[in-house]
Amino acid sequence: MTNEEFFRVLFHGGNSYWLTRFVILRLLGFVYAIAFLIAAQQLVPLVGEHGLTPANHFFERVQAHFGSRPAAALQLPSLFWFGISDKGLSIFAWVGVG
Repeated sequence: MTNEEFFRVLFHGGNSYWLTRFVILRLLGFVYAIAFLIAAQQLVPLVGEHGLTPANHFFERVQAHFGSRPAAALQLPSLFWFGISDKGLSIFAWVGVG
């Protein structure tokens, strides 16, 4: 197979961007996977129940600022309003990796 035939087979659809889309989407998925792997390793020590800045204290301050939990949840939507724990943080991070 010559180079010309190879490129003809590779780009058989004419001027299409399918290869570019394919590569960019795979690279974006790779970046997200790395980000969630890093989060899985660092979330609990940083924002866990006994972390450097516990997330539950942050949510309590947000709730106090807006006056009620529903008002705070409307201004700061998050799944963590339903409950936050070290195990929950780990589950969310590992689900993101998957």
